[in-house]
Amino acid sequence: MYDDQRPVYLHFLDRELGKSVDFQVTARLVEQLLKLLSLTCSATFYCGISVIWENPALDADCRRFMALLGETDVLDAVSYSGTVEEFYESRQRLYAHDAQRYPLYFVGGPDGLRAIRATLHKPQDTTSALLGDLEAWAAGLRPHAESGSTTATALQVTEAALRARAGEAITYSFFHPFLLRAGGTSPDVGAIRRQISLAYSRHYLGFADGDIVTGVKGLSFFDGQLSTSFPLYDVPLLFLLLDVAGLSPLVEQPWLARRTFWDPFLGGLRDADEYRIGATVRTILETAHRQLPPAVRGGSQYAARTRIASLIRQARHDVGTLSPQPLPLCQENGGSIAVPAAEALLATARASLEAIAALLRSGPSGIGHPEYGKGRGGPVDNVADPKGGHAAQAGHRQPGGRPRLLLLTATQVETKCVLDTFAQVLGPREKPLFGEHTTYFRLGEAHGCDIYLAQSEAGSSGPGGSILTAYDAFRFLDPALVVMVGIAFGAKPGEQQVGDILVSRQVVAYESQRVGGHGTPHRLVPRGDRVSASPRLLDRCRTVDIDWHLSTVHFGLLLSGEKLIDSADYLDQVAAQFGHEAVGGEMEGAGLYAAAYRQRKEWIVVKAISDWADGKKHERKLERQHLAATRAAQFVAALVTGGGLAPGLAQAGATVERDDIRPPRAERVATDGDTAGFGSTDRESASS
Repeated sequence: MYDDQRPVYLHFLDRELGKSVDFQVTARLVEQLLKLLSLTCSATFYCGISVIWENPALDADCRRFMALLGETDVLDAVSYSGTVEEFYESRQRLYAHDAQRYPLYFVGGPDGLRAIRATLHKPQDTTSALLGDLEAWAAGLRPHAESGSTTATALQVTEAALRARAGEAITYSFFHPFLLRAGGTSPDVGAIRRQISLAYSRHYLGFADGDIVTGVKGLSFFDGQLSTSFPLYDVPLLFLLLDVAGLSPLVEQPWLARRTFWDPFLGGLRDADEYRIGATVRTILETAHRQLPPAVRGGSQYAARTRIASLIRQARHDVGTLSPQPLPLCQENGGSIAVPAAEALLATARASLEAIAALLRSGPSGIGHPEYGKGRGGPVDNVADPKGGHAAQAGHRQPGGRPRLLLLTATQVETKCVLDTFAQVLGPREKPLFGEHTTYFRLGEAHGCDIYLAQSEAGSSGPGGSILTAYDAFRFLDPALVVMVGIAFGAKPGEQQVGDILVSRQVVAYESQRVGGHGTPHRLVPRGDRVSASPRLLDRCRTVDIDWHLSTVHFGLLLSGEKLIDSADYLDQVAAQFGHEAVGGEMEGAGLYAAAYRQRKEWIVVKAISDWADGKKHERKLERQHLAATRAAQFVAALVTGGGLAPGLAQAGATVERDDIRPPRAERVATDGDTAGFGSTDRESASS
């Protein structure tokens, strides 16, 4: 059974990224990380071919191991160029102003680069991607990763340098002269360096829908910024599990000393079902993460890592798999490979890990507990009548089951951002459920509510619009609460920013109008009702806003209509009909409230601003939509995990203990120069 894991982007190989946080990678650390990932993940690894060629820290043995990973399809090197010669010549053009830092492109020719060849073609060149990302950052369209130290000087220098650029590579060396002329300080240098590294990494992550490893000492600044599958690729936790399984010497000792293991492992044992341990590792980490309190899951990675490590150590103690005996060094015998020894080693390791996984699953919150799954509601518990009728009404829950919260989206980017965000907070989602017309994703459980997600088409009307999608979902799931989450346009650009949250105090269908008068322009008289959202959901959103720090939250009137508005004049005409009170607008809210009114469901619309409906939607469209959809998803995740939607809360005398949920913060990098080895589950060099 194969895991559905994202490929791992090897960001730690990027020397420019390391310099931005005073991190110096070593050949030993690179080899250890690659061996650790090879043993514990079924995913492939990838990086730009340039970060391998340009990294002076990689010694001959490390490069030989990377070449072996490439030959066995474990590691892919990515290039925009079709041949080594094309790549070499493009580097000479880009680095003509910085040849001293990149001597390999100016001495010796391209033949020296052929030891490790690119295996994947990337359709977009990195420079253009960096250019767009940094322009958005300088213009304020991308949030600052470190708002406390990002100065106006750094932003102004970035904007001025990009305007003056004449084809140079976008590295810090390019910005350095501009920064000197502007009198830039160390915080300015650091902010620009880190933003370049973030842009570079985001480009490669987006290329392959990849993820990064977390927990590498010295790189914690990037963990919260870039990782999406924590704790599945967390280095300290993976190393702990290998130690439990008796495989840690394979990571700690040079691969050449263990070649009798690595050759057969990479040659086929890694992909053999009977020897793969990656699925068991993933089960352990997912189960342990799911058992953490919501406040810990939604907090810093350090807090979650520490708690997960404690669960693993306790499970190891309980099953009796105490510290394994050191592995004897395997000696090659006449050049033959000790395949049986490697097979036995992996089989023993897998058995140890499966014992840990079984114990964790049988814990109070584990998925193997006898009570787990009983009365959980959902399709397995007769969500809807098999004949297609309404679900049984029992206080918005099935007999013995939990109440349900439904999230509705209308675009793929909204859906993907909700899925990714809730996977971080509630753990990996379950397999989709297929209704008659709509697919439903069960995202997890929080404070006694089962959370589901469904996607409609854009707009309220039509066969797949929000009205009918919501109506079908009400019949299939019978949710108690409904939240429309996604992207919207802002109506007050002078007071709002891309990524700001819009919460519907009221929604109005602006296209319900009376058109009157003689000649042109016609006189438009609004006839749609202003419908108020659920007071309870509105109150809970205000509660989330108290601790919300990622963007500004605007409560107010939302315009809703079928038109995709991208005209400042038309928007002004529509907004004027409602006294310019509206904070923004979208296309599905009117359909949601129409369906919810008929079925007596509590509802609210929570969306984030991606544009201003001013004729410029196409400018950095994907980037702005992704930012807005992510912010809206994070706000709703805080709403869901905050405890205010718990069942029975509205009953007289009911009390619910509230967990303080805050959106994850990026962990700051330490400045003590500690750059060695893996992270630690007992001590962290960064604070959240």
